[in-house]
Amino acid sequence: MTDAILVLNAGSSSLKFSVFLDRADAAPQLTLRGQIEGILTKPVSPSTLFDALSRSAVVTLAEPDAGIAPPTAPSSLGAIGPATSTTARPMPPARPTPLAGTRILLVEDQPLNQELALELLERAGATGTLADDGQIALDTLAATATPFDCVLMDCQMPRMDGYTATAHIRRNPRWQHLPIIAMTASALVTDREQALLAGMNDHVPKPLDVQQMFTVIERWVKAGRQAAARGAPH
Repeated sequence: MTDAILVLNAGSSSLKFSVFLDRADAAPQLTLRGQIEGILTKPVSPSTLFDALSRSAVVTLAEPDAGIAPPTAPSSLGAIGPATSTTARPMPPARPTPLAGTRILLVEDQPLNQELALELLERAGATGTLADDGQIALDTLAATATPFDCVLMDCQMPRMDGYTATAHIRRNPRWQHLPIIAMTASALVTDREQALLAGMNDHVPKPLDVQQMFTVIERWVKAGRQAAARGAPH
């Protein structure tokens, strides 16, 4: 019996995680009822977590309205660990690359969030560059010859938070049209208002809804490019 399993419920675009302690025997029953999408055994590393997350998110990313079809056997999950059947899961449609050619600066201090967000962005076709806090984001923007198309900005970080970093960015005419999207810990209206007052263009709440994040990024990258071409604020 494994020490624990991580159950990935991918029934919506916002993936939810449940941990079953000392309940590995429950995995086959839950799997057959279509209640779980992947299994991870401890110890769980960021890379193995992302692999399982990617498997569970594939259909959601490609067909956001289609949901996840119930699996027919444990091995159809692409689970990490020994398979109990040779039944193969049908291959999902090819994933789109909605952010192809987009350069994004990710400002985030948590290692797991960094890895997951960068992988999601890169699999959507974007080129992601990481900054661990607001000061590093400012240094990266100043040192980069090729401009970024968008900044994904965590709000709560040590040394310099996202609100302060955004205020510095907006003081520089060079970055007047650079879209900055806040990543906040909740979907409260006050969080969005605070982000907008700081000079950000929009916000996406955590945990990240992948499809919403891509939609928001696409919208503001397009607006930023149009505004830069016109030489007018957006």
